[in-house]
Amino acid sequence: MTHNIAKALNMNPIQTIDVTPREVDTHTNDQLNMDLENARRDIKEIAEIGMQAVAEAASLASQSQHDKLYMALSSVMKSTLEANRELLDVHRSRQELTRDTGNDSGVTNNLFIGSTADLLALLEKK
Repeated sequence: MTHNIAKALNMNPIQTIDVTPREVDTHTNDQLNMDLENARRDIKEIAEIGMQAVAEAASLASQSQHDKLYMALSSVMKSTLEANRELLDVHRSRQELTRDTGNDSGVTNNLFIGSTADLLALLEKK
């Protein structure tokens, strides 16, 4: 059907791609941990350099009282905060990617639809 519509509109039909999820093996897990550690180290270095730049920009801005230096200080502070947020995102990503979902035996959400008498009957059976 899509081919007929595409032909009527003088267009190429959209190709569908079958995407199947891959299993993560231990070799990929090691690479993931190494990549996350490298990203963490780089972001920490950028944050440290940013803190030094903030101190220097603050000193220059207060000495000169020039508005462009205060704007530059604001920009450097924002960049440093973004680097710190990225560091936290790396930690969240590591937790999400390395979380073991196979041993999840707890019930997160449970909904019972019925009367209290039905619920009591179920509980008495157990």
